[in-house]
Amino acid sequence: MSNQYQDKIKVYNASGTLPDIIVAWGNDGYMKPLIANNALAELNKEDFANVQFIPAALDGFSANGKLYGLTKNSDFWVLFYNKKIFADNGLEIPKTESDMLNVISKLKQKKIIPIAMDGRDGWPSGIWFDTMLQRVSGSWDDSKNAMSRKGSFNEPAVVEAAAM
Repeated sequence: MSNQYQDKIKVYNASGTLPDIIVAWGNDGYMKPLIANNALAELNKEDFANVQFIPAALDGFSANGKLYGLTKNSDFWVLFYNKKIFADNGLEIPKTESDMLNVISKLKQKKIIPIAMDGRDGWPSGIWFDTMLQRVSGSWDDSKNAMSRKGSFNEPAVVEAAAM
């Protein structure tokens, strides 16, 4: 979703002219103003009980125990690897996150940079960090609390995720 689209939805929300159906990111910064403005209709969670959403898939579209949207897809992170580097260093393709962290450690020991991102857009790095933090802490709460200034980026889970 482009920044222009997101800005347009914010303007529609502020002017009370939001379309009946929109595509929106399921995050607090984007959804809270829409929910606070009563711009979104509440959905009945029970209507989607048999859809088999993965746990927490609807969290970004929920507030105060109410559901206001549905996820449209799942995003996947794809990592490409250099076959020659793996072959030259006797490494196997990781099958789990633990395997990947082990490969990363071995490559770092040999002064080989294990993962690179272009960094042109900041959001992929932010999402990666949030995902690591969620895996370390077991929830999205530390990230939400730090962003809303109810918590701190000095929380142990945040520091651990950053070190990873």
